[in-house]
Amino acid sequence: MKKELLIFFSLLFFVKSFSQKTDSSHIPITVFYTYDEALLTLQPNKTDTLIHQFQEYLLFHTSFMAHLGNGITATYSLMPDFSQQEPFWLLPLQPYLLPVEHRYFDTHKPFTHIRLVSNTNRTYNEEGIKLIHTQNINAHWNIAFEGLSHKNIGRIPRQDTRFHYLNGNSYYHHHHYHLLANYTFSVLKTYETGGVSNLPFLIDSLFPAENAAVNLIGASNLYNVQHAWARQWISFGNLNDSVEKISPVWKPFFVIQSDYTRAKKIFTDNLDSISILNHDLVYDSLYYRQWLNKVGFAFAKDMIKGSGISIFGTSSSQKTYGGRSLSKQSFGTSVEAFYRTTSFSSLLLYDYWFSGFLSNNQKININLQKKVKLIQHPCFLNASLSSMQKTQDIFFNEINIKYLLNETTYPLLHVSSINAGINDSITNASIQVQISSVKNAIVFNDTLFFPRLISSTFTIFGVTIHKSFRVKNIVLDNSLMLQTCQNKEIPIPLLSGFHTLYFQQALFKKVLKFQIGASVFYHTLYESPCYNPVFGTFFYTYSNKLGNYPFVDVFMNFSLKRARFFIKVEHLNYQWQKANYCLIQDYPVEPRTFKFGIAWNFYD
Repeated sequence: MKKELLIFFSLLFFVKSFSQKTDSSHIPITVFYTYDEALLTLQPNKTDTLIHQFQEYLLFHTSFMAHLGNGITATYSLMPDFSQQEPFWLLPLQPYLLPVEHRYFDTHKPFTHIRLVSNTNRTYNEEGIKLIHTQNINAHWNIAFEGLSHKNIGRIPRQDTRFHYLNGNSYYHHHHYHLLANYTFSVLKTYETGGVSNLPFLIDSLFPAENAAVNLIGASNLYNVQHAWARQWISFGNLNDSVEKISPVWKPFFVIQSDYTRAKKIFTDNLDSISILNHDLVYDSLYYRQWLNKVGFAFAKDMIKGSGISIFGTSSSQKTYGGRSLSKQSFGTSVEAFYRTTSFSSLLLYDYWFSGFLSNNQKININLQKKVKLIQHPCFLNASLSSMQKTQDIFFNEINIKYLLNETTYPLLHVSSINAGINDSITNASIQVQISSVKNAIVFNDTLFFPRLISSTFTIFGVTIHKSFRVKNIVLDNSLMLQTCQNKEIPIPLLSGFHTLYFQQALFKKVLKFQIGASVFYHTLYESPCYNPVFGTFFYTYSNKLGNYPFVDVFMNFSLKRARFFIKVEHLNYQWQKANYCLIQDYPVEPRTFKFGIAWNFYD
């Protein structure tokens, strides 16, 4: 990580040397954008620089995720999604990488954000630092860098995780040329415990968590993930300098999009550890590299805010290692048709692969967003329809070859879904309904950890509701998720909830703002998955039920001009009632812990 930090500060010194001496943007504030792939446009985005939920810096509860109980570790979404494109062993890490990808800025002045978090235990300590710096080189070009380093040593023996990432992005918009680009480099090292073998003892207040017995004593996982993405288009006419304006003239564009992912997972074990696959496994490695390119022409008013149509030729180069080295090429075509006004946006996307490893893969997406006036203020209605069939994850077959000496040809995965909802940002209310139909899903659902095909078609129904209530200075934020799955081989909790109740007040002529309150996360009883550190994934045994246990935190947030502070006690109700304190079977959440953090925003 020393090398990455040296690069980061070198880049920071470089951009500061050429920093904007005067305001060089058409807007008077610093704006955070997210590139919305559902509508192919930039959307202003709320960021983690706000005081609201500042204490929830890892976003487990707000995103309805289960985790292994110690810092940045593998995550399991309580909302199943079978449309993911990444290898199964990378999916548990996506929540840490997705928030920084496709994030762009436009700023009136150079902006720097620094955040520090820690706890009060020197032995079982947590330390984290996050840096964001962005500035406009000129009125058309913004660059930004973001870095994070996070260490967490838990009270359970061998709970030790180290996560680092460095992200850089660039946003350029000028006559004839437009560019969105980002690159992320991340490293995660975690010492694997294999779970706690004497879990019932943890409910005894006289039994320290430090005395827990773990299943693995010499195992670790090392992840290295690199991701680069760029979308650029060249106009044969004049392109608007500002993303806020829409050209009235249709004109041709030459469009190039590249998406590069390189990931490696190295698992090491000690022969004294319990064997995971009943063989003498000491070292195992998984490798994945994919380079996806789209090159084509578009005819549009504006590629960010206007309407148009794009036609691409696509290519995919994939290299994998899961016991044997494989290289595969695929070719296809893609069409994008988009229509945007100030009150309505829509996108039709169609991908088809006609040769190579991805042959006969296809995907169609229709996304709609409409601005309407409801109860005297604007709301957004959204709807989407998607259908896809895709080749199964190649690593499923590689596992069968390596450990069962049996090559299996899995049928294409079919996923269709309908999603509709309404969002009211004024009253902080939203409701989203989703219905998904899945055929030929693959899961790990036995103690041997080998993939199993579910050939029948099943349906998943889910409703997510967010609503905030405010009475003077008292605020209650509510997030509820209700869902059911037709197939019992995919266990999910019927109800999950995250609620935050707090009192807020501004003091000293509104210079000091503070919040004091409590939050609770829970889900109903369901057959929780177990975790396999060798493959870095989750599997079902259908014999372990978790749930009906609330995880309670209390906190205080402060905001003083450009600085923010928080203090909180996590898992306040630890050992208040008999429970195994797990979100994932055999992986207990940390005992009661006192944490604090501070963040500064600088405009210079």
